Amino acid sequence: MARGLWWIGVAFVILSVSLALWGVGHAGRVDVAAPREAINYAGNHTTLWGKIAALAHFDVIKTTEPLTCSDGVANFTCLLSKTDVRPILSALSKAGVKAEAREVGAEWVLVLYYNYTTAQWQWKNHTVIKAWELTWKNQTVKVYQTNIKKSLGEMLRLKERISEKFLIKGELKNITLVGAVLESLVVGTSNGTLGRVDENARERIRKKIREIDPEVNVEIAHIEPNTVQNRDSVFRPLVGGVKIATMWTTDIRPNSTNCTLGFVGRWGDTPILTTAWHCIAWTYTAKTQGSAYIYQPLASSRYLISSDLAATCSYIWESENKLIVTCDIIPMRLSTSYEPKVFRPDTSTTFGQVVTKYCKYDVSTMRVLAKAGIKTDVTKGFIKSYNVDVTYRNQRWGSRTFDVVVKYLVSTSIYVEPGDSGSPVFTYEGSADRLGAYGIVSGRFMLFNIFFIESYVQNLCDLPFIFDPTR
Repeated sequence: MARGLWWIGVAFVILSVSLALWGVGHAGRVDVAAPREAINYAGNHTTLWGKIAALAHFDVIKTTEPLTCSDGVANFTCLLSKTDVRPILSALSKAGVKAEAREVGAEWVLVLYYNYTTAQWQWKNHTVIKAWELTWKNQTVKVYQTNIKKSLGEMLRLKERISEKFLIKGELKNITLVGAVLESLVVGTSNGTLGRVDENARERIRKKIREIDPEVNVEIAHIEPNTVQNRDSVFRPLVGGVKIATMWTTDIRPNSTNCTLGFVGRWGDTPILTTAWHCIAWTYTAKTQGSAYIYQPLASSRYLISSDLAATCSYIWESENKLIVTCDIIPMRLSTSYEPKVFRPDTSTTFGQVVTKYCKYDVSTMRVLAKAGIKTDVTKGFIKSYNVDVTYRNQRWGSRTFDVVVKYLVSTSIYVEPGDSGSPVFTYEGSADRLGAYGIVSGRFMLFNIFFIESYVQNLCDLPFIFDPTR
């Protein structure tokens, strides 16, 4: 009898294991709808966590952006999820990524994020429902199912509604920034002193947001972004991270300034240079019709490197004095020889070869980003938020003065000063002479023009075409 029960026990174990495997492989599958736009965006990312976040960006799956996480022993990149891993695997499969998932044990996870209200990096403890380790092409990322209230896609939809009302329509005055960090909505206002937000302004902002979403956590900070506008030698062939002089014609007279050249590369077979669009005062819109010229480094025809527009990012004039743009990058056709390099990407290295390009979510918040600019040379920092919209006030083009709302910026702790606009922002790929192109410097926020708070970077994948800075 005991022997018979033993065989029943063995049969039960075998049956249990078989059912468990069958459940994961068949009954456990879910089908996720993924629009072509989301698939293409995920395809442009190169890291596993970047592809997951790209799909979440379009609300295909319910995860956060890539986060710096800790189990109390080590730091690593992870994503939080409202669901289990099945929708993520389904969406990745549609994007051509056959990732493997292994359930791992975890009861909690610490997440590092930037608190705009306190102006500090903070750890937050999340209780874990389930956890998985996903692997693909020797890349590994952990996904934690937790009780987050909003995913990345849901936060971005809310950010767009708030940005439309506050930054674009101006339903609340003096709003300067709208962004999303983890589960929090970030609102910047110029109503404040000594870095503190006026309490009446704070309450007005909270009240307006509660009318739209009464549950979302809101961080309100005193933020006044501004653009930043000085490596001086003549470079032949041309490389990124060097001084350029920009000139543009207007309805009253030509103007000029100095900026930093971003990355050089190709759009198809067309050689392209990049710098910040504001370095030519937003020329080439319907209301700023003129011509632009870029010299290196002096305003002399001998050093002309570009006078031909390649493309602008999408834009719309919301009113006579408010311009909305989807990126602060101007790509111009190159008229001189170049190499896909950056000059002095680190104080110990003369040239860095650009070997890869990263889209927005490919770079995690725990990875160092660096920039090479003509004013502050090499500075380094980390991503604070992947998604902020900011207002640059009192921009000038000829006789016209207007505000510009720049969408989809990345806020970072990289220090910049005027002259660093257009600087290439990159990662180090194993050494300082191998670089991963990420974006270019757009602007910064300085408290009282004394205390640096954060900088704003535009990711290269925000361009309306595929720009290759590696060739």
